[in-house]
Amino acid sequence: MKYIQKLQEEWYDDTEKTKVILEFEDFLDNKDITNASEIVEVLESILVIGQNDKSEKNIAYNALKGLIPDILTCEKKTTGTCKQYIISQLDKIKTSKDIEKNKKIGTEILAVIEKAV
Repeated sequence: MKYIQKLQEEWYDDTEKTKVILEFEDFLDNKDITNASEIVEVLESILVIGQNDKSEKNIAYNALKGLIPDILTCEKKTTGTCKQYIISQLDKIKTSKDIEKNKKIGTEILAVIEKAV
C-alpha cells in the first residue's frame, strides 16, 4: 500500500512518479505475487496515459523522460532549457535506427545527467 500512497502523492511530478513506478515494479519482481505481471502492465500503462503508442519502446522512452532531473546544466549552447535539449535528444534516439549514433547520443545524455546528480 505504501507504493499506492507514494504514487498518489507524486502524481503531478513526472520524475518522482516514474521513480515510484520503477520502485514498485522492482518490489513486485522480488516477491512471489501471482498477478505481478498484470500489475506491472498497469503501472507501465500509467507512463503512456493519453498516448496512442503503448509499445515497450514508448514505455521505456517515457520512463527515461520522466527520470530526467529538472535542474541540469548543458555544456552545449541550447535553445530552451537543458532538460528540453535532453528530451529532444531522446526524441532523436526514439526515431532513429542508427545504433551507433544512438549510443553516442545516449552517452552524451548520461554525461549531462551524471553531473547533475
